[in-house]
Amino acid sequence: MKYLILIGIFLVNSTAHAFGNELDELLSSAERGSKVSLYNLGWKYSSGDSVKEDKDLAIQYYEKSANLGYAPAQNNLGWFHRQGIATKKDPIKAIYWFRLAALQGNALALQNLAEMYQAAEGVPKDMRIARSFYALCATEIIADLPDREAGFNNAIHECRREMGKIDSVLTDDDQEGLRWAALWFTVSLMKNKDLQTDSENGVKARKATKETKELLKTVSEKLNKKSKAWVKNAVKNWGDIRTYIRDHTPFPLIHEACFNSAEA
Repeated sequence: MKYLILIGIFLVNSTAHAFGNELDELLSSAERGSKVSLYNLGWKYSSGDSVKEDKDLAIQYYEKSANLGYAPAQNNLGWFHRQGIATKKDPIKAIYWFRLAALQGNALALQNLAEMYQAAEGVPKDMRIARSFYALCATEIIADLPDREAGFNNAIHECRREMGKIDSVLTDDDQEGLRWAALWFTVSLMKNKDLQTDSENGVKARKATKETKELLKTVSEKLNKKSKAWVKNAVKNWGDIRTYIRDHTPFPLIHEACFNSAEA
C-alpha cells in the first residue's frame, strides 16, 4: 500500500510538473508574439483547462491573438462580445470580429453571422444575408484536423442542416426546393468525428444527427422518383456541387460603416 501511495504521489507531481512546463512554454511563446499560443492561453483560461477559469484574462489573450489575425481567436472574441462575457454585450463588435474570422473561412464565425442576421440580433433581419453565410459555412470541407478548434466541424454540419430547413420551408411541396433540402440534410450526415466522443460537441452532434435523420425522412417522403434520382446523383457529385455553390455565393459586405467604427 505504501508503494502504491508513493507511486500515486509521483504521478500527480509528474503531471503537475508536465503541465507547468506546458504553461511556461505557452507563456514564453506568447511573449514572443505567437498568435496560436496566445489563443491557446485564452482557451485555457476561458474553459478552466488545467488552470483556474478567468474570463477576464481569457479575453485579453484572445484580443492579442485576434489582433494578430488568428481566425479562431477572432471568432471567440466575437462570441465574448455577442454574449457579454467579460465585457458588455456589443453586437457591432461581435460582427466586426466574426466577419474578420469568416473572411478566412472560419466555419464558426460564418455560423454566428448567419444566426445574427436570421434572428435580427443587433442588425435588421435579412434572410438573404443569413442564407449566404449559412451556405459559405455549409460548403466548408469537413476534416478531422488537429489544429481546428472544437466545434468547427459541428458548425458545418449545423449550417448544412439549416440550409435544408430553409429550402424545405420556403418551397413547401415544390420538388426543386425539396430535393435541395434532401441534399443538404444528406450531406449534413456525412462523417463527424465528434459523434464518437463524450464531449459537449459529441453530445450536441448526436442530438443534431437524430433531428437531421427525421427531417430527411419527412422531406424524402415528398420527393418523386425523378427528384430522388437527382439527390442520389448530387450526393455522388457533392464535391463539384460544393465548389459551384461557393463560386456563386458572394461574401456579404454587411454594414461597412459599423464594421469600420467597431475598430475604434
